[in-house]
Amino acid sequence: MSRGPVSALLLFVSGAGSAEAQIAPPVPPAAKVIVATSPVLAPTIRRLADAFGAGHPHDPHPQVIATGSDVAMAYLATGKAHAAIIGREATDPEIKAFQWVFNRPPQDLPVMRGCIGGAGCSADLVVLAHPSNPIRSISITEIEKVLAPASQRTQAHLPDVESGTGRFIRARLARSQVQFDWGRVHEHEGNAAAASVAIAKSVAGDRTSLGVASNGLFRRVRVLPVEVDGKVARPGDDDYPLSRTVHVLLDFGQSDAAAFVEFIRTPEGQAIVAAGPYRPLRR
Repeated sequence: MSRGPVSALLLFVSGAGSAEAQIAPPVPPAAKVIVATSPVLAPTIRRLADAFGAGHPHDPHPQVIATGSDVAMAYLATGKAHAAIIGREATDPEIKAFQWVFNRPPQDLPVMRGCIGGAGCSADLVVLAHPSNPIRSISITEIEKVLAPASQRTQAHLPDVESGTGRFIRARLARSQVQFDWGRVHEHEGNAAAASVAIAKSVAGDRTSLGVASNGLFRRVRVLPVEVDGKVARPGDDDYPLSRTVHVLLDFGQSDAAAFVEFIRTPEGQAIVAAGPYRPLRR
């Protein structure tokens, strides 16, 4: 995406902190409720919008636009959308961009979980090992130790740490704030699907290495269950610790999209979510 006014705003506010808004906060068209999201999420959000419109004839029907997650957040900060629904957590610059304009941070609510496996749908992450690796399962603490500086020689393979998946890994696996050992941690660039294929290929060629990738159909590697409180959990389990969440960001108290967001989180809305590739929120 070429740099323009939106990119310039994000760059400017990345150091703006809590400065007050210099202009009146922009407001999307009053007759519409505009929801910006990603192309992969858009079909699910449109089904939800149709159901909301059918059950709420007196409320504006949400108009869903598939901009991509980065642009969706920029649309939210510049008043082009009432809400942004993205398959990752918002970045600090994105939150600051909204806060600089509106003088308050956006509200961030989970609306669904990512898919169990697949390209671009915030899939569960999995830990990959070579078939001959004797490890049968692994805990979050053990994954952290693999990534942190240590005397061991295990090579670790991850997606680009600045991608949405990479940021999730850093937030979820680096809870102790230990710096990664970049001499042993190898990043793989590209979208989630391409990075996962490259990670699996690297692990398949090294009996002692481990990889963390988006869940998919892998050959010549083994997916390790993750230990949680002494029990093992696998992708799709409610207690699986490496599942991802889809977020909605909006100015909840002021947004015309609030009713639609509340609908998504109802049992009716979650049933619609469950009918597609995404999963409802945990019970």
